[in-house]
Amino acid sequence: MNLGRITSLAAFAAVLILSFPASADIVEVDGIVTMEHGGPFTLAPCGTEPIPTIEIYVWAVITGEPIELVEEDIWLEADDALQFCLGEVFPDSSTYAPDPGHTTMSGVIHGGAFTGVDCDAIGAQVFALGWAIGDPLVFGANSPDLNGDLEVNLADFARFGDLFHSDNACANYNESTVSPLVDVADFGIFASFFNDCECP
Repeated sequence: MNLGRITSLAAFAAVLILSFPASADIVEVDGIVTMEHGGPFTLAPCGTEPIPTIEIYVWAVITGEPIELVEEDIWLEADDALQFCLGEVFPDSSTYAPDPGHTTMSGVIHGGAFTGVDCDAIGAQVFALGWAIGDPLVFGANSPDLNGDLEVNLADFARFGDLFHSDNACANYNESTVSPLVDVADFGIFASFFNDCECP
């Protein structure tokens, strides 16, 4: 029997056990999420106006103390209405000091919208470490990428044609309040994105 080999294997196993925390050490996270306003705003694959600022406060459920997380541990997920470009839904900073437990999401997010849903009331949820944080957000948005494929092309042109002279909020780019919401002014805005708008 090779006692040296057994000793080495035992030491290796000990290192593995110490490297992976027990499930009891997994932190349950909760918090508060608020949005500056409920929109509407324009979302495009190539980017356009900034989203309303989202304030995020997170803490450990078991202690109630603010928790420090890196940016990649917090993200935004929207319902089927929106499609985001890769890496576009993380916060502006970590929740480390000097403001522990707090961060924001702001600036321009790249993406598109499906027109088969109500663009006046899009639902979204902030997650931290996989836990849903705070209440779901509800906001309005519109997009020249009307089929959510993260490009503005002929398929979107055809879809815009279907929506022209309608009251569909997904193509109401100038955010007018006079019916029909989708008119010549919106066509001009759509044309500025056509065949020249995709994810970075």
